Amino acid sequence: MAFNQPAQTLYVGTDDGVFASFNAGTQWTEISSNLPRAPVTDLSLRQPGNILAAATFGRGIYSTSTAGLAAGVVATRLSMDVTLMQGASVTTGVTLTNASTTATNSWRLNSLDSWISLPAQNGTLQPGTSTQAVFRVSAAGLQVGVYLGRLELVSGPYVQNILVEAHVTPSPAQMRIVGPSNVTGVAGSALPSFQVLLSDASQVPLPGITVNFAIASGGGSLSAQTAHTNTVGVAATVLRLPATTGTVRVVATSRDLSATFTATAVTHPALLANSVVDGVTFNAYTPLGPGSILAIAGQNLAETALAAAPALLPSGLHTTQVVLAMPAGEVVLPLLSVSPLLVKAMLPFDVAPGTYRLRVEVASRRSNEIQISVAAFAPGIFTVSENGRGAGIFIKDDGSVVSAANPADRGTRVTFYAAGLGAVNPPIAAGQPGAVAEPLIRTVRSPRVFFDSYQAEVLFSGLVPGVAGRYQVTVRVPALVSPATNIPVSLTIGGFSSNRVTIPVQ
Repeated sequence: MAFNQPAQTLYVGTDDGVFASFNAGTQWTEISSNLPRAPVTDLSLRQPGNILAAATFGRGIYSTSTAGLAAGVVATRLSMDVTLMQGASVTTGVTLTNASTTATNSWRLNSLDSWISLPAQNGTLQPGTSTQAVFRVSAAGLQVGVYLGRLELVSGPYVQNILVEAHVTPSPAQMRIVGPSNVTGVAGSALPSFQVLLSDASQVPLPGITVNFAIASGGGSLSAQTAHTNTVGVAATVLRLPATTGTVRVVATSRDLSATFTATAVTHPALLANSVVDGVTFNAYTPLGPGSILAIAGQNLAETALAAAPALLPSGLHTTQVVLAMPAGEVVLPLLSVSPLLVKAMLPFDVAPGTYRLRVEVASRRSNEIQISVAAFAPGIFTVSENGRGAGIFIKDDGSVVSAANPADRGTRVTFYAAGLGAVNPPIAAGQPGAVAEPLIRTVRSPRVFFDSYQAEVLFSGLVPGVAGRYQVTVRVPALVSPATNIPVSLTIGGFSSNRVTIPVQ
């Protein structure tokens, strides 16, 4: 390398000629005119006279005058790589800069290969300015392989060669989605990458193929709208879902091939601190108990509304589950019904008094955890209104429902339904139906039932035969109760009292 002080002009000899920089190495201009294509092994700048001598490998020593040499238009990159499919074309460009700070310089760009074309071949640049010289590479007549082409930049006395290496790949015959094409995620989150595999007609993966990804509908954003297949033929992008719920369609295309991905944006289930109450009495100020039905309120608790069949309560409905953290581990509770705003679940018969953490999961998306309190008992009587108030559901021995038009008779048997009456014998898992033959499943502790102030004879207290999720209590209506359309009925067990319901008696 030779230095010319004080102008800070640098000269460098390379295996491909001699280059000069007029701005301390920021940009370089080839000055190899009339120099044979041979490695330059040494340079000498001789002063006075401004003679630059270049020794070459096996081709002799050459010299030229540097007098009058000045900065011109130079290419910032002297080599470029382009990848395109067979039969396709791509438009790209090279940045040209006028390295002079004082003079306006013209330039001309020539293509030395037929597969490189130039829409604009010349121009003029003001001092210190740049432009993008656009050129087009076409593989219409090229076979699969690597091609080396040249652009020739001429500016004043200087000629620069810009090498263009074109990688022509086979045209893909198949595009196949790698992994799931239909996914669900939380609104605003990034999903696992969408991937497509491109291969030729023999199903050989094709690297270097351009794939365009676009959001066809639904919103969101993509990490890359244009990608190239890797060494195993896979191109990928990452979708970030929109902040609102809905469906997003992403389409991948490569020439005449396409593939469509579908993503659904959902939100996390959410519970409030007081989200859980007794699902029979709906009294927010009393604890829950073994065998209680829980009414769990919140947001996004289910993707659809479903109810379980009465014969057996499942641990999940569609994609919703309720999880209770117990000392021995987490327990998935049996479900009676689910909807986006309300879930009804059942506590195990053997849960001990204490405080527990509860959460709802929807398609493996967890809600926040909340604390619930469990007592030894939490009796509740089912009502016609399903809100714990008013007329209870009473059944006569003939199977008819007690009503104002069909009142219960004093001294006869009636059956009503309850929850939260505690442990049963023989033990049974929550969600299982009661036995339909002896031994019937009875409560470990027998309740006391009052019609007004008169205690009724309890004939049976246990799980409903063949039905899951509720107890039944069969009693004899006290003979001394006065006839009325709204006799109050209540139940106590283990010192805990139920809600008060009414029954018409004659």
